[in-house]
Amino acid sequence: MIGAVVKRAVTSRSLIQVPKRTLYPHTSSNHVAGMPRNRIPFPEKVATGIFLATCILATPAWVVTHMDDYRGGAVGEV
Repeated sequence: MIGAVVKRAVTSRSLIQVPKRTLYPHTSSNHVAGMPRNRIPFPEKVATGIFLATCILATPAWVVTHMDDYRGGAVGEV
C-alpha cells in the first residue's frame, strides 16, 4: 500500500513540472522577439530623446554654472 502511494507520488506530473517563479507570472519566458506591434512616430522619438538628454544633462550643467558657489568664492573671482 505504501509502495503504491510512493510510486504514484514519484511519477506524478505535479511533482515533475515545478512551476517557475518569476517576477511577472503573467508572462512566459519562451517568447521570441519579433516585429513591433505599434510603430512609434519619429517626432515622438525625437521629443523623447530631447527630454532624456535634458534630464541627464541638467544636473551637470547646474553644477558647472554654479562652480564658484561650490568653491566658496564670489562671482567673478578666480
